[in-house]
Amino acid sequence: MGRRGYNWGMTDHRTAHNTDTPGDNLARAANDLTAGNKSDAALDHWLQDARHRAYTFTADLKDTAQKAPIGTTLGIAAVAVAAYGAVRTGLATRALTRLAGGETLAVGERLAMQEALVAGESRAMVHLTSAEGGVGIANTLKVGGRWGIFGLEKSQVPESALLRNIKSLVTRDLSHEVPIGPNASAYFRAPTPVGPFSLARRLGGVKSTPIGSIDLVRDAFIPNEIFANGVFRQATTNEVAKYKMHQWLLDYGVDSLAYTYAGFTTAAYEYSRLCPPDEKRPPTWREINSRAKNK
Repeated sequence: MGRRGYNWGMTDHRTAHNTDTPGDNLARAANDLTAGNKSDAALDHWLQDARHRAYTFTADLKDTAQKAPIGTTLGIAAVAVAAYGAVRTGLATRALTRLAGGETLAVGERLAMQEALVAGESRAMVHLTSAEGGVGIANTLKVGGRWGIFGLEKSQVPESALLRNIKSLVTRDLSHEVPIGPNASAYFRAPTPVGPFSLARRLGGVKSTPIGSIDLVRDAFIPNEIFANGVFRQATTNEVAKYKMHQWLLDYGVDSLAYTYAGFTTAAYEYSRLCPPDEKRPPTWREINSRAKNK
């Protein structure tokens, strides 16, 4: 918003004291630099342009909030969910990650899991896989992958193959069940319900662990150990970063995109209500804004 071609018909917020457009300021600054004039005048032109753009953006944002309050609220929710998810999954907090002995659990995640173990609040989990995957797990007595380990609460595992696919978002065979012990089950976490998608997954009993594997014999979670190319090994820094991005998109990115789509759609509807009912053609954003301003 606030830039020509992308604002929603917002008027040009120039004052009576300053009739210069951002293009005028940039042109003068470019001329000064081309002519070799690197004095304070050239810097003033750039600063004036920056102030003008900031004022225009702020005014347009306020204007949009007044004319499309619901759409603006949904847009703010989209940004808030994306930011919260980035913090929750550790996407932007690498400084809070412990890298000792190959462990990459965020400090907050470790404390929450320790509390769950002490309080005995963890629910028994079941990992679903194919018959072939079940054979491999029986041979290694470990459960692992590249994206953490997903599972369902034992009480919410459906008998229907279709429902298993829908809950897990996996299309392949999930007929084999691998029960997870109580200690390892404490490492499974459900996403915070910040939108319809994360709420549905939480109500469905879908949980996942941080990147790592599970030793079924010891009932222990092994942080940062992944199963790739037929072997268990420590994940690289790049693989940990990819896991965090994958987890952010799955737990919070979908809801953020849903809020974004709903925000744009709702704002478009709110703006459309400003145009006369006998309008023969859809008005432009600038025409809608002009009519609303003159009311």
